[in-house]
Amino acid sequence: MNIQKRLDQIYRKPDLTIQYDRPIVFFSDLHMGDGGPADDFAKNSDLFQKTLNHYVENNFLVVLVGDILELWQFNRKEIDRAYPWIYSSFNLEGIQLIGNHDRELGHPESLLITGEDNVLVIHGHQGDWINDSWWKLGRFFTRWVWKPLEYLGINDPTSASKSLKRHDLVRRGLSDWANTRGIFLVTGHIHRQEREGSYLNIGSGISSGKIECIEYDGIFEEKVWT
Repeated sequence: MNIQKRLDQIYRKPDLTIQYDRPIVFFSDLHMGDGGPADDFAKNSDLFQKTLNHYVENNFLVVLVGDILELWQFNRKEIDRAYPWIYSSFNLEGIQLIGNHDRELGHPESLLITGEDNVLVIHGHQGDWINDSWWKLGRFFTRWVWKPLEYLGINDPTSASKSLKRHDLVRRGLSDWANTRGIFLVTGHIHRQEREGSYLNIGSGISSGKIECIEYDGIFEEKVWT
């Protein structure tokens, strides 16, 4: 199924629907691992805790838009040992959606925010076959093939965050859907904070020394915390 049809289905029957009634902040792609050298989030752990606390204290609804845990490379016990604060920090009045890398958690896939404008929120892997319908195959190759090769400087060509070709393909499909239909679409997945008309990408929390997010209070504002 192509991206356009997949998104049409999701928009018609979202997993969650809420009414916009207070400021919202969107985070995506933290990829929390085992705290070791292969854990891309480890260097930003303290910064993310401070950023998250800021939004909670200021009564923002926190929406975590998938790939919060890196379950394609690590298991849940390793992540829990590395970040014991995860339970207390995420035990807030917020919403968690699944991404392709933490699909096993069983969170909702999609969120529709209604108000003056409708906003559809998904991770962004939907319709990207190796990360969507065939996600178990993608997990296998990431864990056992591409992870070892990345130590040699060879990037995963199926990853929308590491392959420029995949990035452009995914972004074009998401952006075309949002702008053709005039519906705001907020996603993560490609690890690049971008905006193109009605399409917005949150960015990620794994670039060294910065946390990217998007605030929504009637208008969208891209934020970078350092």
